[in-house]
Amino acid sequence: MKYIKTQNGYALVIVLLLVTLFLSISATFIGGSLNHSKQERTVDTSNQAVASAEMGVVFYTEDFERFLELLRNKLVRNMQDELDIISSCNGCDSTSLKSLLNSRIKSEYISSIKTKVSHMDADNNEAFYKNNTSADGSMNYMIDSAKAKDKTGAIEITLNLKGIAKQGESNSNSLLSVVFDVEVPDSFLVTSNHITFDDVYRATPTMTCDELFVGEKYKTLEKPYECKLGNNQKLEDLITKIKSDPYYLKPVDFRVYTDKYLENVCNPPGGSSNCNSNDFQGISVVVNSSGTTTANMNGLTNFQLYVSGKLIIDGNLNNAERNVMALKELVIRNNIQSLEMTTLVVLGYVNQPNIASFEVGNNISMKSNARICMDIDLIKQVDLESLRKKIKIDNTSSLIYYTSTQDPSHSNYSAAEAGKKKFTLEDAASNSRVKVEPNYSNFLKMCGVTVSGSHTVPNIIDTGFDFDVKY
Repeated sequence: MKYIKTQNGYALVIVLLLVTLFLSISATFIGGSLNHSKQERTVDTSNQAVASAEMGVVFYTEDFERFLELLRNKLVRNMQDELDIISSCNGCDSTSLKSLLNSRIKSEYISSIKTKVSHMDADNNEAFYKNNTSADGSMNYMIDSAKAKDKTGAIEITLNLKGIAKQGESNSNSLLSVVFDVEVPDSFLVTSNHITFDDVYRATPTMTCDELFVGEKYKTLEKPYECKLGNNQKLEDLITKIKSDPYYLKPVDFRVYTDKYLENVCNPPGGSSNCNSNDFQGISVVVNSSGTTTANMNGLTNFQLYVSGKLIIDGNLNNAERNVMALKELVIRNNIQSLEMTTLVVLGYVNQPNIASFEVGNNISMKSNARICMDIDLIKQVDLESLRKKIKIDNTSSLIYYTSTQDPSHSNYSAAEAGKKKFTLEDAASNSRVKVEPNYSNFLKMCGVTVSGSHTVPNIIDTGFDFDVKY
């Protein structure tokens, strides 16, 4: 037999084997890549779903805070109106009426919160509480369920939020729970610790604030504890001391006197004359000097300031929140803007009509639950005419004025309408929120300068809360 010995054709076999091997390896890599890509899309959509749910946490907690703020504004308006009626009712059992008012408002507060939660929990409100986080609708969040549970002094709110993400054929859902407490105070009426009209003009006590703490002398005294700041003592240092070991007292229980408002109370940095961005934590300050001047008073909170004379602000009084400021005279070169939960009172000088200044260079705007009070008998007529054109009042705020010509108990009372002094604003909407109080005692009470033990609506029902997020 004859054998043919040749290598022709082996090259083709080797090439085919290599192509097969290459295609096999490529298929493996391609399959792995496709699988990895799918896994990445799944992880990506899962992360997007979590991110959407977290956006829901921010949105719905802020939404609930807005709801509480609107509810608080409504309750404050209603309570103050009814308290004004109670305080002017001769022969009424004011204690019982205030107790009934408090019970009703508390019940309305709790009921309104639970109704809100029930609305959020309703199945048919899914569309109402669904929000897109992307323009194409591939990411959104919604409320899956909402519950309210009674606790001692609070309502515990649990919101279960669903984050949804879509990418191609990949869909992912993520559930988060946010839990927070809404405080329910025992009483929606507070016993006022504001000083009386006479207290505004009291002499400075002899005891210094440092002496008050020597041997814990304050324990032998009644609240509010009264003392004068030392010549170089700063109010912020005193507040720190009040709250610190070993005292752990509350600044709101102190009434501090000083003749150096700018230096000792404001303590501006770098030699400026501003009194800005201070939280005075409820402490009361009485300034027994006139002509006190600052450049600006902006961003002050939780402050009760009483000036037995004239306060001059060369710039602005803006963004004041939760304050009571009672003065004999006030001069502001620029603006009063965004007063919130703040009462500004200009009382003038007793038995000296048409003498006190209440000057504002530009505009006066009241943001939320603010109040301006003035005795128009004692303020310069030219200033009153200027104020008529400049004051703007939102629908939660008010202006209250007193005049002896409308006070039946005063010798200046005029039975004839023509003899009664009146104050009106040019802005029609704002003017609807102006009212006269014909009784001086009630005028002071309504304006936060009230006899200790009487009741007023608190400056704020705290709507802030902390929340926990459970993944």
